[in-house]
Amino acid sequence: MNHRGKEGTMERLVAPAVLVLLTFAVYANTLSNGFLMDDTVQIVYNDWIKDIRHLSSIFTTHSFGYKLGAQHGASYRPLVISAFMAEYALFGLKPWGWHLVNIILHAVNTVMVFVVARRLLAGQGGQGGQGGQGDEGAPAAASPLTGVLPAFVAAAVFSVHPTKSEAVAWVGCMPEIIFTFLCLLAFYLYMMEGEAGGGERGWRMYLSVALFFMALFAKETALSLMPLLFVYDLIKKGRPGLGDIKRYLPYAAAVVLYFAMRIYALGGVVPRETIHAHLDGFQVFINAVVLLARYLKELLLPAGGPPMQLLDPVFSVFEPAALVSISFVAALPMAAFFLRKRISPHYALALAFIMLPLLPALYIPGLHRHAFTNRYLYFPSVGFALFAGLVFRGVAHYGVGKESRAPVWAALAVFSMVTLFYSFAALKRNPLWKDDLTFWSRLAQTPDDYYARVIAGRLLEGKKSYDRAEHNFREAIAIMGTLPYTDPSVMAEARTYLANIYYSSGRRDEALVEYRELYNLYPEHPVANYQLGVMYQEKGDCDRAVFYYTRAARFFTESEDIKDAYINIGNCYLKEGLTEKAAASYTEALRVSPGDPVALNNLRIIGRDTAGAPKR
Repeated sequence: MNHRGKEGTMERLVAPAVLVLLTFAVYANTLSNGFLMDDTVQIVYNDWIKDIRHLSSIFTTHSFGYKLGAQHGASYRPLVISAFMAEYALFGLKPWGWHLVNIILHAVNTVMVFVVARRLLAGQGGQGGQGGQGDEGAPAAASPLTGVLPAFVAAAVFSVHPTKSEAVAWVGCMPEIIFTFLCLLAFYLYMMEGEAGGGERGWRMYLSVALFFMALFAKETALSLMPLLFVYDLIKKGRPGLGDIKRYLPYAAAVVLYFAMRIYALGGVVPRETIHAHLDGFQVFINAVVLLARYLKELLLPAGGPPMQLLDPVFSVFEPAALVSISFVAALPMAAFFLRKRISPHYALALAFIMLPLLPALYIPGLHRHAFTNRYLYFPSVGFALFAGLVFRGVAHYGVGKESRAPVWAALAVFSMVTLFYSFAALKRNPLWKDDLTFWSRLAQTPDDYYARVIAGRLLEGKKSYDRAEHNFREAIAIMGTLPYTDPSVMAEARTYLANIYYSSGRRDEALVEYRELYNLYPEHPVANYQLGVMYQEKGDCDRAVFYYTRAARFFTESEDIKDAYINIGNCYLKEGLTEKAAASYTEALRVSPGDPVALNNLRIIGRDTAGAPKR
């Protein structure tokens, strides 16, 4: 039992233990990170996770029901909110505990990648998949160099690849980690059921379906598991027959039930307003290809760029970025076709693991401004890890065939250097998620990221770092001025905050210029109208002030804001001696905000009752 016994011990104990230690060594520095971005809404101010009585609401309402009530939401991930509830019960609002859970779950996923890769790669040689028993489990080669080690290589690459930093270091990425674990375990059980030789629907099959169903409640990208199972069956059996297709019916039933619950929770099919309306249908397609090429490049060569990036759209296939991306993506299926008889068919499965989960992340109309984000690579990087294991396996078999271990040791040396490079890159990235200001300030250093500059500016203003905030807002405005498309809401936000800084620092003329520019761009912007009213009121130009206040009252949506506009209108009229109009404005303020003390006091001062009529 020498080699096989050693390999069994390595598989059962040593390899998983080393992988867990490696994972903790690389990501332990995330324990000092705090909550940031969506964590504040989903965790800190989420009352649902603080009381188990809300558990039923979590599964019958959209994921932001605690905040928006019956209003429509765009996401339905009740399993994640339930996990947050469990974490809150354990750690309260101590961030280190939440980050510890992320590390533990990532370590579990790493071991799952090892287990799945071990079963997939067992006996797979480098030439057309020959040289072993394939998926039946027993490896053809007796040495752990060509048995356990390829799976270990795959799992280590998965664990420390720098793209994992976002998912592990940011608590809000829990959906990626949970659905990946459930899908990997469901996939593994599906493989085991197929190898068991029993009935078509044994206990492993039903457990696999149950895990798949749960994964859908963590993130809808789990739907990619079904086509992955189909690709696996194609590789293992060739074209599936009618009997094989029946194996997918329980998974299909789980999908139907999931969508029924999702539609009920979201209140129907909820459309999401696109922020990329400047792209037509064909441009959406070519930008999806460009985005795909960017993701593939990040897997192959993680160059240390920002983990979230703006779309930076192309508008024609003749632009260099489009030409290079389309050529690169088109070369992949061509290479796979020409090499189909020379390499293991499991390369196709690895490619499917990369491509299928990425498809939702390529749907441009549904994406945020930061269309590219590393967390979307968490599950697809399983495929990249399988590629690494397959390459190592091919080199090992080549060495065995030549009766030389030199290729194996060379491959081990390369793998060790790559793992070390990945590990240091991930260690360097992890502190980026320390807090909001650290994160957005880093993204604001990206040459064209106007959105990050605006958010960083807001955070700096909140910390009274006005000079740095002003610099960010001015840069954001300058960048947006050079774009071939507009982003109205971000431009309005940048100009509003910049004007507010000017106003609060006593630079009234500069503030007036900014508010006028904001008004010229967006005449219905309520803050621009209100602040112009304030500034003209200060200048004693009551006619203009009333004009802008009246418009602000029309465009504001909050009663407090509308009330303030009417009170200021009344003050302008009162200053000009127009008592009747002033009383009418104060009365309108009371209608919007009954019992408001300022409006009541002003009416008393001018001798009117709460209805604006003269007192007798």
